[in-house]
Amino acid sequence: MKRALLAGIALLSVTSFAQDQAPCTAGLTTTKITPCGQPLATIGDKPITAADLDEATRKKVAGLDVAVAEARKKALREEIDDTLLQLEAARRGVTLGRLLETEVLRKVSHPTDADVAAEMASDPKKYKKGKEYEEWAAGILYDRRLKAREKQLVAQIEKRFPVVHAGDPARVTVAKRKVDAALRMETAEADVRADVATAERDAIKRIANAARIHIEVPQRPRQNIPIEHSPSTGLRDAKVTLVEFGDFECPPCGRMSRVVEEALQPYDTRVRYVFRQFPLTMHPFAWKAAEAALAANAQGKFFPYERILFANQKQLDVASLKRYASEAGLDRKQFDDDLDSGRFARDVIEDKRDGARAGVRGTPMFFINGALLPDEGYSTDGMRKALESALADRP
Repeated sequence: MKRALLAGIALLSVTSFAQDQAPCTAGLTTTKITPCGQPLATIGDKPITAADLDEATRKKVAGLDVAVAEARKKALREEIDDTLLQLEAARRGVTLGRLLETEVLRKVSHPTDADVAAEMASDPKKYKKGKEYEEWAAGILYDRRLKAREKQLVAQIEKRFPVVHAGDPARVTVAKRKVDAALRMETAEADVRADVATAERDAIKRIANAARIHIEVPQRPRQNIPIEHSPSTGLRDAKVTLVEFGDFECPPCGRMSRVVEEALQPYDTRVRYVFRQFPLTMHPFAWKAAEAALAANAQGKFFPYERILFANQKQLDVASLKRYASEAGLDRKQFDDDLDSGRFARDVIEDKRDGARAGVRGTPMFFINGALLPDEGYSTDGMRKALESALADRP
């Protein structure tokens, strides 16, 4: 790894989010890992090695190979599961979203007050007293039930469509359909290496007391993100497409909504901007807000409604969502029917699945022509520079 010396300290480098700009559930910092035995940095004439790191960081670095293998294995299994679900949806003649709505959403009950109380009692350090924590616990319980039901469904489907592992660890066949999980596995590996490298970087920063950090950032695989049916602005055949996975209850998403609006102003229709839903479990009102935004999209008013949601992130209960529909000039009867019936719940599921496939772990997360937007792109100037670079790359 190339290192630059400054005032006798090797500064190892990454531009990170400011504290108040950090994405919900953590942003990714992709970096290279220093091989064992090599100096991590130099203070004066003294090299810093892995032995100088704290025990937790040493264990994390030492366990990198195992963590990578587990991440790749998990990614392959997820690709197999997705394929099984798609095959079953095709067999039934429905969309994947409809299958998941019928077999998962409609078969999972929301937790009762007693369920929530038991969950909170199981971990008093995690859950404090108060309505906010009760809603959080309820969201976690419901998400856990959804995942358990989906796992059960996949197991049932696998009995119909046999999975055969080939010689290549990244490829299998499911009911004679070839499944290539290489991209998903590479993305999972990149995220694990990023996590370990960030720990290594932070430990060195503590030792060196360095104010600035510089680390080489490797290229993360470009993602194939479906966007055809999602809310968007700009030309459909624009040279550059900016895709955001966002959560209407996420404070950084709210701040970034203003950044995106400012950054896109000079480009008119030359850049296509696409918003996809990724409501997080930690935000109890985010899922219904995502459904509401898609209900607004069905009436051609996604972005006016989106702006209202981001301006009122602390009031996203169903009554408020309906009130905002009136403010946005929507047909209230149609909107209320769509929201109450859960018409767009399956679309939210599909958005989240596509996000997970692309390696989305927190919000907001952006991709420009399939490439993950680097940390320095989370500002108006930074995003414009990234967009200019992408425009220059396309003839």
